[in-house]
Amino acid sequence: MFSFTRQWKRGRGGLILPHLAVIEFTHRWPDGSVKRQYEVENRLFYEGQDLMLNFTYRAVDGFAVAWYGRLCAGAPADSATLATLTGEPSGSGYGGLTWTRNTTDWAAIIGVGTERQTRGLKKTYSATGDWPEVTTFLLATVVSGTAGKAFSRFTLDSPLTLLNGEDFDVRPIGVLRGASL
Repeated sequence: MFSFTRQWKRGRGGLILPHLAVIEFTHRWPDGSVKRQYEVENRLFYEGQDLMLNFTYRAVDGFAVAWYGRLCAGAPADSATLATLTGEPSGSGYGGLTWTRNTTDWAAIIGVGTERQTRGLKKTYSATGDWPEVTTFLLATVVSGTAGKAFSRFTLDSPLTLLNGEDFDVRPIGVLRGASL
């Protein structure tokens, strides 16, 4: 079990806006043993902030039926969109990961101190050839292409190059805090 601190967004009036806070990553050797394991806090893109504000305060649900995990190179700015992201791998087994918004891909909500959280299922990237270096994991509203919205990003603790036979596990954790600042 990891211990971690969470980043929170403060809105006007001191309200805490809900968002995915942490992703757990596990990089595995071809034999399945752990090469490295760590967690990363997120940062919302402007498009993600707009989605949250519209959903929370304006009853506008712009979310897709699932969250899609994608990898890319570089350090995207807050203003980045799917059309401006670069360095997404292709081929060699790469494809976006999918977490459907339901009770199958997301565990029952539990209380952790003054927070509520739900953990997504662990999903795995499996390289069938060598991948180019990536530095960022992101959640989007589409599994590929540029038609959707970039929601949030997680900068990996170091550049990642998956080699043939290696796996990269990803587990999102959704968190809400029950108090405002």
